[in-house]
Amino acid sequence: MYKRLVGWTLASCIILIVILLIGKGLYDNSLKKQAFTRHAQSINTARIFIHEHMLRAVQDLHQLSAISCVQGYVENKTPAALERVHQTLLETSNIYGRYDQIRIIDLQGQELVRINNQESIASITPEDKLQNKLSRYFVQEGLKLHTGQVYISPIDLNMENGVLQVPYKPMIRLVRLMQDTKGNPAGMLVLNYKAAGLLNQFRSVFSSIDRAMLINTDGYWLSNHESTNEWGWMFGRDDLRLQNWHPELWRVMQASVSGEVNIGGDLFSFERISIADIYEDTSHSRYIDDLGLKNDIKNMEWTALVQSEREKWQARAVYNLT
Repeated sequence: MYKRLVGWTLASCIILIVILLIGKGLYDNSLKKQAFTRHAQSINTARIFIHEHMLRAVQDLHQLSAISCVQGYVENKTPAALERVHQTLLETSNIYGRYDQIRIIDLQGQELVRINNQESIASITPEDKLQNKLSRYFVQEGLKLHTGQVYISPIDLNMENGVLQVPYKPMIRLVRLMQDTKGNPAGMLVLNYKAAGLLNQFRSVFSSIDRAMLINTDGYWLSNHESTNEWGWMFGRDDLRLQNWHPELWRVMQASVSGEVNIGGDLFSFERISIADIYEDTSHSRYIDDLGLKNDIKNMEWTALVQSEREKWQARAVYNLT
């Protein structure tokens, strides 16, 4: 009798444990779905913000290049014309505030006009401080443009006289080729877009219990929960790449443009964002027109990645409550 009672008790305990484990599994699956849904909503919002930022910058570039005093200065470099273009770009910089530099650069890479915007105060760069930027990649790309085309550079840190600026300034350069009255190339209009605001807004849309990251096509972090992991290629730090931090996750991400994955209890969601697809889900999408984006930049992508550690997505689970 006693053995039978012990047997039934053990069997009941085993059945109860199995039921509890099955119940916990179902409950955990519900928590995972909630986390993945939160990831997807945040990534979608982040993508819209990124496209809105880039759309606005490209429109600004076209609008500025159409102003007569700006367009005409490349072939009429008189003191009076310089004063007019200085005043126009100075006021533009003060009003917008989102451009670290607004420049007109000639076909030899020499800065002709440069407006700096430091601490939201615009100023004219004296002639003796103007630099030659022919060796910079964005100028070389600008020289390849056709009339009306726009080049958007990859995001990186700003350099002055060959040295990284400190504190670091994340920057995106937008270049449009300018022409003279005969239709010949005569110079470039270059906007240095302050990307810190874009990156800050990217991080702000994600929950505090998640880790939001933005990665370039080479696997380097543009935004990371640890700032020391960012901009690895600018410092020759090949170790600061996603494929070194998490090889399994990198392999999954290379196989698809978006996805969700559970690795060791940590939940990851990712999605590639085409930087040049600036109309996607934006307020301008219903009025699609051709803004002249150069073909090869249409393949430029970043990847939004969000991570929820097991301790985070299970933190409010019933079985973890006191």
